[in-house]
Amino acid sequence: MEIKQLKEKIELYLEIFFQEKEKEFRGSEFFKEAVKKIKEITLTGGKRIRPIIFFLSFSTFSSKKKEEALKTSIFLELIHSYLLIHDDIIDNDTLRRNKPTTWYSYEQYLKKMGLKKNQEKMAKDLAIIAGDLACSWAYQILSQSKFAEELKIKGLAKLNEMLAKVIEGQFLDILLPLKKKIKKSQILRAYLLKTASYTFQYPFQIGAILAGLSPQKAEELSSFALPLGIAFQIQDDILGLWAKEKEIGKPLATDLREGKRTLLWYFASQKIKERDKNFLQTLIGKKRLRKEEIERAREIFSSSLALAKSKKLSQQLINQSEEKIFSLKIKKEAKENLIGLVNFLKKRNV
Repeated sequence: MEIKQLKEKIELYLEIFFQEKEKEFRGSEFFKEAVKKIKEITLTGGKRIRPIIFFLSFSTFSSKKKEEALKTSIFLELIHSYLLIHDDIIDNDTLRRNKPTTWYSYEQYLKKMGLKKNQEKMAKDLAIIAGDLACSWAYQILSQSKFAEELKIKGLAKLNEMLAKVIEGQFLDILLPLKKKIKKSQILRAYLLKTASYTFQYPFQIGAILAGLSPQKAEELSSFALPLGIAFQIQDDILGLWAKEKEIGKPLATDLREGKRTLLWYFASQKIKERDKNFLQTLIGKKRLRKEEIERAREIFSSSLALAKSKKLSQQLINQSEEKIFSLKIKKEAKENLIGLVNFLKKRNV
């Protein structure tokens, strides 16, 4: 099955899942609204990379229960929604995939209900709970799937491990800006934990485990995923400053406004003059940046070679991942599909 067909089938199973939840909670006004909010963030855009990798992994090591694996794969999209909902609260973002973020959508909902005070606080409270609900659904999907109990237990253990890594990465993401001196290795570790682990590494491992591989073997075979995931995050950082807002679905330069320590920032900080460093500092915390401010930030990152170095590292990591895939002792078709994902990253406009 081609990647495009996989994505279409995953979309279909997601739609069926939300139809069932809408029926289940149609008698509860507030639960019904939560279902609507989670459905909006889950079905609006998204590349479905995580369930695709999960399924490619499963089908590499098992020829049985493929449809059940595809149906189960959507648990990773619910995990993704859970993390995005909470991430948007942490970052105070109001736009995601060109739509209002979950907490901001709840704020509009509360205004319509007539709430006049503490709208933002309550909206964020409700969004946190909605995110938790999405997470509980993910566990429900995986635990109720039609695989052997011992395989599901191992898969759920990996899911717990994955979330622990993402949470550690989130701590690093928030706390790194407080350090006076930040190492490149610390930024890369944050990328590894927050993006590479749950976007590439663990979806592959859980798919392999449900197909019958031992957790140790699944981990060994997923070695290609970490460099690919780090490259993916580096590219996201670049797109966040150089892409068009419509393409990324949120305002440009959010990392700058939030004072996040990206590789772009790290490479630039080794070279730029004090006045340029001070200028970048003035952008932190600004809700809206003027076009000329974004242009000057781009110029600083370009002239300091931060952009070129980030692109170079991203390409090196992609090549490293590609080499690891070619060395894997798996089916030829599976290799070709994984290389297809690598090629997708190569084509991203960075």
